Order: sequence, then structure tokens, then C-alpha cells
Amino acid sequence: MLGSIEAGDTKFISLLAGYVEIPNFKNYIVKPLLEGNSGVMGGLVLASREFKK
Repeated sequence: MLGSIEAGDTKFISLLAGYVEIPNFKNYIVKPLLEGNSGVMGGLVLASREFKK
């Protein structure tokens, strides 16, 4: 991980290098709610959607 959200904020702004203006950029940098399970859960959601077709 980035070490801390604040460190990630600084890195994010420096990588933008003024090319794009993003209001309220802190809405883009959030901790994952599912931690290490996000890939598995995403796969299950996609499979569920396909199954319902």
C-alpha cells in the first residue's frame, strides 16, 4: 500500500502534474472496503450477472 492516505494524496497530485484538474480529489483516493477480497468479490459479482442473463 502507499504507507498512508496522505502520502498517496501527495503522490497523486504530483502524478497529475497539472494536466487534469480534479475537484475534491480526496474522493478518488479511498481505502478498499473489501481489503484482500476485492478481486474475488468482483469475480463473483460478474459471474452472478452472467448467470442471471
